[in-house]
Order: sequence, then structure tokens, then C-alpha cells
Amino acid sequence: MEDKPESKAAAAVSVKPNMLRLADKEGRSGVLLGTHCKRCGARAAGSNRHCRNCASSDTQTIELSSRGVLVNYTVVHRAASSWGGQVPYILGEVELPERVVVTSEVVDARPNEIHEGMQMELTTRVGGRTENGEPIVVYKWVPSGAKHEK
Repeated sequence: MEDKPESKAAAAVSVKPNMLRLADKEGRSGVLLGTHCKRCGARAAGSNRHCRNCASSDTQTIELSSRGVLVNYTVVHRAASSWGGQVPYILGEVELPERVVVTSEVVDARPNEIHEGMQMELTTRVGGRTENGEPIVVYKWVPSGAKHEK
């Protein structure tokens, strides 16, 4: 009896490789990336070749924290036509311990359940598929302690 070859799931890809490094090939978790300028000390979200503050090229890519504090949010009731998610949705700005603010959708919460100052943590979700069928993984925020639906 011949063994059937296992069907392999397509490896996930990051929606923004300079911002989100996937921790596993399925994209179940990831690490946010940032830039630290060795010249002026500024930090920014995303792995950039030049400092956004002083334009120096003496930068290094750093891993950012996966937890932070919600500093601002809005509830979007009319989304762009390109938006594939549910409407309304919550768009939140989360400040990380590195003093970097990262904006993304807040999931697993209703608008009346969130408030500025609440603790948030990073989660990943499949946001679409490439032409080759690979899952495109996006980063989102979820209230700390909330159930993580993947």
C-alpha cells in the first residue's frame, strides 16, 4: 500500500513584511518591527532604512512589544470600498512601551466595551489570500485577556 503525499497548506505571508514578522509559517502569531536610530535615538514603527526624525541611515531594526495601551480610537461606520471587513469597526492607536504608536483594527470587542487607557495586545488574522492561495496575515489589537479567535 502506497502512502499518499500529505497536502501541505500554503505558507502565510505578512501583509507588511517591514512591519510584521510572522513567527510561524501558518501566521498564528507575529512580531511587530520597528526602527531605532543610533544617531538621534528616535524609534518608529516599521523597519525603515532611514530615520524619520533625522534622516540618518544609521538605524537598526528592533522588535517591538506585543502589548500596549489604547491611546485613541474611532468607530468607523463608513468604510472605504476596498475594506473587506465588517462595518462598523474599531480603529485604535496603541502606544507601546518603546513610545511607538501603532494603528490597527481592534477586534474581539464592541465599541461600548473599550476606552482609552485600556491594555491591548497584538493578534494576527488572515485578511485575504494571494493569487497563489497563500493566506495574507494582518496585525490587529485585542483587549488584553480577551478570547483570541483566529
